[in-house]
Amino acid sequence: MRFFVAMVSHETNTFSPLPTGRAQFEAHAVLDVNDVKLILVSQRRQALDPEMIRFVGIDPLAEKILVVKSSIHYRAAFEPIARAILEVDAPGLSSSNLERFPFARVRRPIFPLDDL
Repeated sequence: MRFFVAMVSHETNTFSPLPTGRAQFEAHAVLDVNDVKLILVSQRRQALDPEMIRFVGIDPLAEKILVVKSSIHYRAAFEPIARAILEVDAPGLSSSNLERFPFARVRRPIFPLDDL
């Protein structure tokens, strides 16, 4: 088992179609365990730009699989470099799968819950 840890803080330019400019990335740790690389961040952030992966020394284009924990913001920057995108509906307070929530006090029919 190969185990590698790097702690970095960095300020860089962002280039995604979403807000661009300077971005400050606080302490990040990179763990490489059996060729699975994990980027751990000290602050909660959406994955808005592949630069957030590049600055820790990982080239997103060189990886076979990238997993990002993000609601929807990742699409603008990562869709152009992805062969496919698989969404996972994890438990939590929000979901793009509206069938998970029991909308009991909603006047029906209403978009997007019903076909109109």
